[in-house]
Amino acid sequence: MKHARAWVSRLQLPALAAALATSVAGCVNIGTGGKVDAAATSVKTAADAATAGVERFASQGEPLPPQELRMRVETRQFAADFAAAVRRTADAIAAGSDDENVRINALRWKIGASEQARRAALRLDPQLALVDVWSLALQMDAFLRTGGGANAFKAQQAIALETSAALVNSANSLAARLLTDDAFRRYGELVRDFTSAEPMTGLGMQRAPIADRWRPVAAELGAPLKTVGSVPEVIADASDRLDAYGQQMPDELRWRGDLYMTESGFAGSIRGLDAQVARLSDIAAERSDQIAAAAAEVRTDTLGTIALFDRRWGETLGTLRVERQALAEDFAETRDRFDLAVQREREALAKLIAAERLAITADAERISKDLTEMAVQRAKEFLREVAIYGYLTVLLFVGIGFGAGLVIGRARAARRGG
Repeated sequence: MKHARAWVSRLQLPALAAALATSVAGCVNIGTGGKVDAAATSVKTAADAATAGVERFASQGEPLPPQELRMRVETRQFAADFAAAVRRTADAIAAGSDDENVRINALRWKIGASEQARRAALRLDPQLALVDVWSLALQMDAFLRTGGGANAFKAQQAIALETSAALVNSANSLAARLLTDDAFRRYGELVRDFTSAEPMTGLGMQRAPIADRWRPVAAELGAPLKTVGSVPEVIADASDRLDAYGQQMPDELRWRGDLYMTESGFAGSIRGLDAQVARLSDIAAERSDQIAAAAAEVRTDTLGTIALFDRRWGETLGTLRVERQALAEDFAETRDRFDLAVQREREALAKLIAAERLAITADAERISKDLTEMAVQRAKEFLREVAIYGYLTVLLFVGIGFGAGLVIGRARAARRGG
């Protein structure tokens, strides 16, 4: 609710700026009698432009470049396709094998692929996420082809190798499409060296972080760590993260439950229990005197199975607590980035409003000064014209009297002489 009120206040600021500009322009027109309409119109136009700039700033913030946004979207889509391809292949391997170890390895593989692909794709910097997903595909292919997983699926190994090779080709194509030629070459060398230096050690696909090796290369390419982007982009990023967790976490928890049951022998115990029940039915049909012994045997097996289930269930709850803590930390990080973006834009908006207000005030003072100087100049000109006309009037009256006296004097002199 606090953030909502803050955003309402942000949306009100452009309207206040527009009202201020209109008021200043109106006062100037009234005070000058229309002599400086052009100047007042210029002030109002400048204020309207500033208001439009404020509105654009409030809506855009500091967005990531379009290329970076495209890279983020396509990288996360590739990570989702990566996890889906591994899941389909692992299910096919498990369905086509009777070996319990192969089925367990298939479960571990799709759990590890889902977790690692999600973590790599949700990196903050789009380029780091792309490089991390790219290296994940290469590391998985090397692990299944020549590493510790070369015989993980036995007769079904070729299916896994076909999928891993296809994912490597897709990762190479994605990087070539999204990166410049120089960046593709440098990052390609980085992921190949990283794959050789940091091979996977298990189907859980736990990996060393590549960020420390990526940063120097990114700095050389002029691609430092990006900002979190504008507020709409931060919200979209948080929505993508929630969607990724919501889609994948239920499947991963179910797979972990299946893995625990298979590894612990609980599934075998269930099948043994079914066999015991079938044998009990046969015995009941043949010998009623053996029913009690069979029932006791079933009871013993059942109690052992229940105890094993309780222990494994406790381990599952512990894993759920760890995953919940990791999810809470990720949400807290996203919220902190969102608050940081909002605070930065609020401060920048306040500075922009203050600067525009000072500019409008300065223009109003300049116009007022120009009007005063113009009025004084017109007054001086008017007084100069009055003085000239008055002087001419005095000269006219004096000249008329002098001329009349001269004419009359000459006429009288002529009479006397005659």
